[in-house]
Amino acid sequence: MRLYLSSYRLGNHTDQLMRLVGSGRNLALIENSIDDIPMPDREARRTNTYDIKANLEELGFNVTNLDLRQYFGKPRQLEEDIQAQDVVMCTGGNVFLLRRAMKQSGFDKILKDSLENDLFVYSGWSAGMCVLAPSLKGLELCDPPNTLAEGYDSEIIWDGLNIIDKALVPHYHSDHHEASLVEKIAKYYEVRDIRHTTMRDGDVIIVEDDKTSFLSLEEGKPSRFNLDKKTIQRMINQTP
Repeated sequence: MRLYLSSYRLGNHTDQLMRLVGSGRNLALIENSIDDIPMPDREARRTNTYDIKANLEELGFNVTNLDLRQYFGKPRQLEEDIQAQDVVMCTGGNVFLLRRAMKQSGFDKILKDSLENDLFVYSGWSAGMCVLAPSLKGLELCDPPNTLAEGYDSEIIWDGLNIIDKALVPHYHSDHHEASLVEKIAKYYEVRDIRHTTMRDGDVIIVEDDKTSFLSLEEGKPSRFNLDKKTIQRMINQTP
């Protein structure tokens, strides 16, 4: 099993992602966690704020957008189509929406089997990593669990994928618009004595078989992939 889990976007350790992947460069990008955002707004965000596909292509990946909605009720087709991938990456967004997409497409079971047989690297940030925990309880303090999009079942799925044995709390003590909400999630876990790990934006967790490594943001090279375009431009203008 190979996992590359980041609090926010690609984190400060993309060199470790490349090491995990090896020579493979095919990457399936799953963005179903933001299916509640209308397509025009999503495209505007890619243009003005952050384009994950473009950044992954800069790293040398051949990126394919994998929309799990196209596989609702078609798990065999999804299993076939995902075999050519070296990395499968799930982005941030609403964790409950992502969990629904995983169940309705059969990706939840495919992912477990694929990781057990080490068929590809799984990477995820924010919702894309939180969904791996045993339970999603507590995350409703940040992500509305009733969030839906066309084609989605209304049932709330509280069970996580149980691929990792603890909850992960992203954006902790970070300059992120959800930082105050995740403080409440961390407190929720503390009060109930639920095993969890808090992560600041830039932090990365790597799992290789039975070995787990926590890489802090200070240990890595600050990545412009974590910055929006306006911030990048401001930094360029301030450079002597």
